[in-house]
Amino acid sequence: MTNAPKSVIKPLEEVLAYKNENVVARFCQIRPDAKEEVSLIFDDLKRFLWLVATLEERKKQGEITPDISFSASTIIMDDMWHAFILWTKQYEEFCQTYLGNFVHHPTEMPIYQKNTTEKNLDEEAAMNIFLEGMITVCIEELGEEVTQRWFDYYLKYPASGMH
Repeated sequence: MTNAPKSVIKPLEEVLAYKNENVVARFCQIRPDAKEEVSLIFDDLKRFLWLVATLEERKKQGEITPDISFSASTIIMDDMWHAFILWTKQYEEFCQTYLGNFVHHPTEMPIYQKNTTEKNLDEEAAMNIFLEGMITVCIEELGEEVTQRWFDYYLKYPASGMH
């Protein structure tokens, strides 16, 4: 019997307890249209980062996991991430303390790219596969309420000039 390595990722409840007024203030400057929901959006970014770290850990253990990135509906969370990354030292400390490793901002979606190049799927079909995988893992790990907020409710926020 082998012992599975112990996760260095903190439980989601601990991750959600993290606060950072610098990030919140910077985000409100970037996105004044989302000021009323800034706490919820910051919590959702922390959920997203936790999910990314969790799936990366599973990949290292040999599990096949979907790509996780931002979509048109989650641009508001990406804007929050940009606000957080500006506080580089605090972001790095958060990642090390709560997620076990620095979480890099994704620039690629390997499954999407494989589907468009190797499988010759058109962009829409490849994007649908990406979104299906991401939505499924979000429901499994974070629940339907969070998933609905990420992929439906947040569509009310238009893309900012940062993208």
